[in-house]
Amino acid sequence: MKSGRSGAFWLRLTAVSLVTALVFLLSGCGGGGGASVAPPPPPPATLTITTSSLPAATVGQDYDVTVQATGGTGSRTWSALGLPAGLDIGPTTGTITGTATAAGNSNPTVQVVDTGSPPQTASRQFSLAVNVVALCAPPANPSGRNDSTATATALTTNGNCTIAASISPFTTSGPDEDFYRFTATGGVTVTVETRARRLNPSSGLDSVLEILPASGARFTTCREGGDGSTTGAVSGTFQDANGDPVTDATPTAFDDPCINDDIDLGVIRDSKMEFQVPGSGTVEFFVRVFDWRGDARPDFLYELTITGAN
Repeated sequence: MKSGRSGAFWLRLTAVSLVTALVFLLSGCGGGGGASVAPPPPPPATLTITTSSLPAATVGQDYDVTVQATGGTGSRTWSALGLPAGLDIGPTTGTITGTATAAGNSNPTVQVVDTGSPPQTASRQFSLAVNVVALCAPPANPSGRNDSTATATALTTNGNCTIAASISPFTTSGPDEDFYRFTATGGVTVTVETRARRLNPSSGLDSVLEILPASGARFTTCREGGDGSTTGAVSGTFQDANGDPVTDATPTAFDDPCINDDIDLGVIRDSKMEFQVPGSGTVEFFVRVFDWRGDARPDFLYELTITGAN
């Protein structure tokens, strides 16, 4: 009798153990209400260079273009192979900057790498042309000094050109200043820029630009080169012809007096303006170049570049 009772007890213990084991197994498989396992995170977006083309560069002129990318993880490191001589890419910004030294065509490859694990890499090949500076067509009947609107040098740009000149020595009437005559269609935007401090070697000229009609009453349809416009570097601030900082409440509007000293206040001491030509039809206007201090020397060399005029 004792052995029969012991056998029954053993059978009951074994059955309980099997049930307990089954519950444990079901719990481990999610069937017993245990803690669920979190799904893996989604993969990062594919790193892609989204810039499709690069604008042309010009020999001797500053180049500043940022290559854009999307996706990836963490920070990015940029590099480039085959850029024209004088240009380089910022490793943390993707901005191609510098001054091209020779004309020609190239096919640089830009690459970007992120800090994901594993890291992603994206690359794209571009076509980049470097053009020579187009010289402004000289006047048919060049005059002597061009120090007034009446004696201004008349130039034809064919859309984009540069002229090299200097602010000559003092005359009996005071320091020299240069006047150039252009025409453009009413409503278009004309960009005017000097390069003196940025020449190599640098010129001592601290240029000032002014745009005016034959009457001499300065136009007021400009956007300053240093007031936060697309050509500027300092948002909301520019320097007037007296050297004083001016805050512009409407930095993107063409409502500024057409006179500029520094592109970037105290940093880039050349001059630049965007001029919205008033009226309609063919409009005559004059560009005046002079030194902010009123100085004049034969070595005060400068380049004047104008785009958008006839």
